[in-house]
Amino acid sequence: MPHLLRNYVLLGVLALTWGSGYPFIKVVVDTVPPATVSLARASFGFLVLFVFYLVKRERLPRNSGDWVWIGALALVGFVVPHILITWGAARIDSGLTAILVGSAAFFTILFTLIMDRAERPAIHHFAAIALGFSGIVVLVGPNALAGLGGQIWGQLSVVGGAACYGITYPIARRLGHLSPAVSGVAILFCASVVALPISLAVDRPWLLEPSALEFGGLVWLGVVSSGLGAVLFLRLVALTGPNFATVVNYLVPLVGVGLGVAVLGEAVNWNALIALALILSGMTVAGRAKRAKSAEAH
Repeated sequence: MPHLLRNYVLLGVLALTWGSGYPFIKVVVDTVPPATVSLARASFGFLVLFVFYLVKRERLPRNSGDWVWIGALALVGFVVPHILITWGAARIDSGLTAILVGSAAFFTILFTLIMDRAERPAIHHFAAIALGFSGIVVLVGPNALAGLGGQIWGQLSVVGGAACYGITYPIARRLGHLSPAVSGVAILFCASVVALPISLAVDRPWLLEPSALEFGGLVWLGVVSSGLGAVLFLRLVALTGPNFATVVNYLVPLVGVGLGVAVLGEAVNWNALIALALILSGMTVAGRAKRAKSAEAH
């Protein structure tokens, strides 16, 4: 498979694994508090990746520097954003949540400039971000923006989670020498260790009584969105760098539209088609920037 096609396939599958989790967050959040959702996502994901790790028979990193980055990624890439976004999403509507989470791309640019001078964003990256963000606004409709300022703490919570997502891209680049299975299992183990005492202290999960559907939602969030998603994310960042990988933030809302059509029989509105065109244009710009950089390197 050509490298460019492979990168787009990885990007699409990652968007599916992450985007499919949003309906389940809505299912579980009424009964399961955010810290316990974060713990479930990390622990279920870890169990799946641990089996995969045992099959591959690879070794965990022994370099203390690697474990520093692994711990940082577990904290700011999993535990904290899962808590913040779950808490915020319960207080604002899904359209506004999608727009605010899309701001992760701006934070990626900021943190990449600070942390990784070798991957300095160019005008192509800013153009891709503008197109992608415009696509999200068109997708959810301008009415979603009318809610800005109404539920300020929920909005700030989601933006805080988006900022965490933004910093994960340049951090993940520092683990590119490790296989996704090794770094993924290590990250989710650390995330489980961090989330466990928070859940025990804040949520008292032994008192919760989730339904079968809600428990299934937690399993999906852990196994697919967190476990499989972690491997795909780390692989994509290692192959393409943080600027291309951040395009996934714009594909995730489209997954929600696609699931609504395929599963719930919802109609596709004109704004969804325009949004798709804008997002695909942003992906094309990002891809061309990547090819241009590769050509210059050779």
